[in-house]
Amino acid sequence: MQLLILRKYDKEGTCGKLFIDGELFCRTLERPNLDNQQDNPKTKANDSSCIPEGDYTLVRDRVGRFKYFAVLDVPNRSNIELHPANSIDDLLGCLGAGEEIQENKYNYKFWLTKSKMTCLKLVDKLPEKCTLKITS
Repeated sequence: MQLLILRKYDKEGTCGKLFIDGELFCRTLERPNLDNQQDNPKTKANDSSCIPEGDYTLVRDRVGRFKYFAVLDVPNRSNIELHPANSIDDLLGCLGAGEEIQENKYNYKFWLTKSKMTCLKLVDKLPEKCTLKITS
């Protein structure tokens, strides 16, 4: 099974399309591209970057914070997950998945819809372990 995220960068967020075996499955949302910057716990600001482009291992996660999928081998990062999210404020360097992205909703430039339902569908569809390619 091949997973591919094609994304576009914006200063207020990174929007993507997740394809499974060449077929569009859902939309993705991430933090803006800040050159793989990590969250600074001292500032309590959500200042992390989106995941760098590359190939990653995606595994079913039963122990993480959200218990959907873990994204492994992200350079200089840990605890990266794919999980439900509506806005970039719900993401600390992780990937959010949803049905569609609406623009300029609830004071956010990008709003991800039906995220929990989409993540549950991914749990049913994906194997325990697969490769995820992220590119623009």
